[in-house]
Amino acid sequence: EQEVAANIRLVLRAIREKRPIRFAMLNRHRNKSWVRCYPTGFEYSLKDDKIRILAEGCLFHQFNLGRMIHCEFYEGRGPWKQSPKVEERKDLVLEITDNRNALERVMLHFAHFEKQAEKLDRRHYLVHIKYDHADEMEMVIRILSFGPLVEVIEPEPFVELMKNKLQKQFDCKIK
Repeated sequence: EQEVAANIRLVLRAIREKRPIRFAMLNRHRNKSWVRCYPTGFEYSLKDDKIRILAEGCLFHQFNLGRMIHCEFYEGRGPWKQSPKVEERKDLVLEITDNRNALERVMLHFAHFEKQAEKLDRRHYLVHIKYDHADEMEMVIRILSFGPLVEVIEPEPFVELMKNKLQKQFDCKIK
């Protein structure tokens, strides 16, 4: 547990100082692998009861903290020394029909996002959410999990993504 606490402190310091880290982790096949990245934050998954490290500058954008074996600042030389990409923030507008506590569930589900809710009438709300473009497909899947209680109003390209995802799911059922 001391190693886990030390890793968390180092990652937190790297986030604050915008420094890259290098860490060893066990992959899903229990093999040791090394990762270099710029950590950008932490995320707790209530569903999985796991803490993840959010990262940029590498192939994957999140890592399970529980699989981390050793962590250190990356001081290496070479072409990888690039800075992480700047987040491309996007706006999303959802209309919520508040059946079965849908509004509360949406607000909790997207608790770590910047958002604002506005009441339309007794059972309908507009929720404006700011998200990172890199998380767009995850956002689609998360919104679809609410079924017909949540409708994407704008932007139009996101509405099209939702329609395409639903069409692919429908096509799978037909075959």
